[in-house]
Amino acid sequence: MGPADVASLRSAAYLHDIGMVAVDKRLLGKASQLDAEESRDMRDHTVIGHQIVSHVQFPWPQIPEIVRWHHERADGSGYPDGLHGNEIPQAVRIVALAETFDAMTSERPYRQRLSVGVALQELIRMTPQKYDPQALQALMIQVRRDAVGTNRIPMLEAEVMNLSATDVDELASTLQHRVSQDKTFHT
Repeated sequence: MGPADVASLRSAAYLHDIGMVAVDKRLLGKASQLDAEESRDMRDHTVIGHQIVSHVQFPWPQIPEIVRWHHERADGSGYPDGLHGNEIPQAVRIVALAETFDAMTSERPYRQRLSVGVALQELIRMTPQKYDPQALQALMIQVRRDAVGTNRIPMLEAEVMNLSATDVDELASTLQHRVSQDKTFHT
């Protein structure tokens, strides 16, 4: 990605949940499962966010689609439009994975945070059906850099980072095996 693409992606990531301003605040702190109507209200944040940012003149045209589609999944199980695979732009797939990883590793009223290792294992399990393998590989590179201390600015808080470089390498190998299943490589 070039600098303009990175700036666009960063801006969209900051704005991806802007539609949450319209969600009933009691739903955000609810400690139990949402009922059907509450779930619909929560899901509407993507469309409302899209409406908000569509009326703003950004130097990056992909922000509205990222805000609208950041809950879309490759297998079509996402929302609001049920997009599949390559219908989902790469920038959206990156924000979707980052948002999911952040949600998994953050404390929630209805559950405790997952460790980085468990979150990555779960993401690997759901890749490539739901998440983009290249985006997950890039995330794992950043996690590995945190593990060895080579990120200029650490991505993860020290108290959350629970993996060694070897642990991340094993996870990356698992991801590679999962993504390359049913493919034959000839040399």
